Amino acid sequence: MDTGPPQRGHRGCGLGDAALELSGTLSYACGPFVALYRDRYWPTDAVGLDGLAYMQSARWTQAEGEIGLASDRLAIDWLRTHAHSFDILMEAQRPYYQWGGRMSWHTGLPAVLGWNWHMRQQRSWPGGDGAIWQREQDIQDFYRSTDPQIARKYGVRFIIAGELERLTYGAEALSRLEKVSDFKTVFQAPGIRIYELRDTR
Repeated sequence: MDTGPPQRGHRGCGLGDAALELSGTLSYACGPFVALYRDRYWPTDAVGLDGLAYMQSARWTQAEGEIGLASDRLAIDWLRTHAHSFDILMEAQRPYYQWGGRMSWHTGLPAVLGWNWHMRQQRSWPGGDGAIWQREQDIQDFYRSTDPQIARKYGVRFIIAGELERLTYGAEALSRLEKVSDFKTVFQAPGIRIYELRDTR
C-alpha cells in the first residue's frame, strides 16, 4: 500500500530533536568545566605558549601547608639545560593526584618512582607491585636518613630538595642533605636545591 512521500514535518522534528540532544550533551560536557577548573587549578594571568608560565604565581595547598611553585620552575629549567636524557631523579612522593613527581613530569627524566598507582597497574601479576611499594619506602627512607647508598641503589644522579620535599619530609631532612659529603650542590635558588650524587663507589 502506497502511503505517499515522507512527511516533511517528521523530518523536521527529527532534526530538531537531534539538535536539542546535541545542545544538551554539549552543555553537560562543557558546563562543569569552570567549576572543575576552579577546583583543580589556581587563577593565573599567564597566557601564551609557555606551558610553565603558570608556575611563577601558582600556589599549591595541602593539609600540611602551602608552597609556591616558582622555585620548581627554576629547577626544571636547570634540569632541562644540564641533565642528560637518562639521569635519574630522587624527588618527593605524594599521594595520588598531588604534586609529587613534578620534576620528572616536566623534564621527561626518569625518577626512582613515578605515580605509584600507574606503576602498579603495569605490574598486575601476583606480587608485581611489591617493587613499587619498596621504591616508595626507599624514597621516604632516603629523605629521612639521607643515606647515599639508597640513592646509589637506583642509580640516582640528581636529588631534589625543594619546598615540596620540605613539606613532605620536614625541614630537618633537607638540612641533613647539606651535611652529607656525597652530595654536591649543583643548583641553588630560593626555596630549592639540586644535589648531584658524587661517584664514590
